[in-house]
Formats: sequence, C-alpha cells, structure tokens
Amino acid sequence: MRVWRTVLLLGVASIGLSLLGACSDDSGDQPRSLSEELAGRSFVAERLTQDGAPRPVAPGSTMTVGFADGKLSASAGCNTINGPFTIEGTTLVAGNLAMTEMACVPAVMAQEQWLSQLLSSKPTVSIEGVSLTLAGGGATALLVDRAVAQAAPPIQGTTWLLTTVITGQTASTPRADMESTLLIEGDRLSIQGGCNRGGATVTIAGNVLQTGPMMMTKMACEPAGQALDQTLIDVLGASPSIRVESQNLYLDTDATSLVYVAKN
Repeated sequence: MRVWRTVLLLGVASIGLSLLGACSDDSGDQPRSLSEELAGRSFVAERLTQDGAPRPVAPGSTMTVGFADGKLSASAGCNTINGPFTIEGTTLVAGNLAMTEMACVPAVMAQEQWLSQLLSSKPTVSIEGVSLTLAGGGATALLVDRAVAQAAPPIQGTTWLLTTVITGQTASTPRADMESTLLIEGDRLSIQGGCNRGGATVTIAGNVLQTGPMMMTKMACEPAGQALDQTLIDVLGASPSIRVESQNLYLDTDATSLVYVAKN
C-alpha cells in the first residue's frame, strides 16, 4: 500500500511540520467477472446428470466446451457447436448456435443433442478453481479445465472408481451403494466388486492388460452385486485393452467395456 502525505510549512523561521492528512490508494485486486474467468479457457466434461440421475458419457467420446472472444465452441464427440455468448449475472446466454452435420454413431448424436439443449437453456454458470458447472433444464455438466484434464493420472498407483459398464449398445451405472474400485500396484491388481474383493497378478504389455487367476472373497451377495462381480472377473480375465483418457480409465473387450474415473 502506498501512502501519500501532504506536509505544510508553518512559518519561514519555523522548522515545525504539520501533517494535514493522508489518503491511500487501496483499490486492491478486483474480483474477476465470470466472462473474464471463462475467457480463453476450454473445459472437458467429467460428470453429467439428467434430472438428478447420472448420464454416462458415450463410449469413446469426449465432451468439451470452450470460450474465446465472445464465442463458445463445443463438441460432444463428433460435430462442433459454435455461436456467440454473453454472461448475464450467473447465466450463460448463447446466441444462435450452429452445428456441423457429420454422421455420428447414435449414442454420440444423442449426446450432441443433449449438450446443444443444455447450452441453449440459459444455464447457470459457476466456476470453482479448475471446475466449471453448467446447469439448466434438468441437465447438469461438471467440466474440468482442459489443461488439468489432459494431465492424465498414471495407471499404476491410482485408485480407479467404476462409473459405467457398457455391453453392446447398453450403458449402465453401478448403484451408489456399490463403490467398485480397481488398483494396480506393481505386479498386483486389487478390485472391489459389487460385493466381494479380489486380487490377482497383473502385467501390462503395450495396451493389453493380462491377469493371473482372480482370487475373490466369498461373501453372500444380492443378485446385482454378484452380477457385477462376475462382469469384472469376465472382463479382467479376457485380456482387455487398457487406456487412459483425461481422468478416465477404459478396459475394453469385444463384449464389454468398463469405464473408471480417477478417485485419488
């Protein structure tokens, strides 16, 4: 803080000084507006919900929303959505949005329609650190700054939380009380299934994960828990391909895919 003081001489023969007053420049750093917070940034979807229920991201797709020079650019995995936007208070007001017209798989096309409707619904906007939340029309998208999202966590040593099981064209989400996780440490793999815990030796050769025989606990489980346990055993035993994109881990076989998100 810089302080300016005005000093008045009391007389020619006098040496005394009198301090009349002081004023300070204390403007400080003003909070940035939402428009300023968004400018030049791009975000990647981490979690979607519709009417309070999880909405899994379409397999193999990435949803992004970016803001620059008064225009937004978004994609749900195939086509690009573009248009002007303004921020009114905490509301995103999009102008006429245009979308390219490439043919996409049905799940991605449905996801594009969902994103377009969200952006056009005058959603509320909130930013907390690297996270952006858009909410409107019963839809909510939690997105993370692309610069952070691209810093993918390592496969080894990360606890991965199962978010989606994809069989054919059907995607399902484990129940909230079934927190299924996967952890790889060195040559050991540990899982928490829908009910039981298990472990096996593991190697990763290129993009293929190979496990030894899976040893599971034998707790009595309800059918849903047993079914999830068996799905995990089947996928892990089939030498799935393994990849990390953003904060997600994918285990893919011809029949089933498992999608995890980094938990720690």
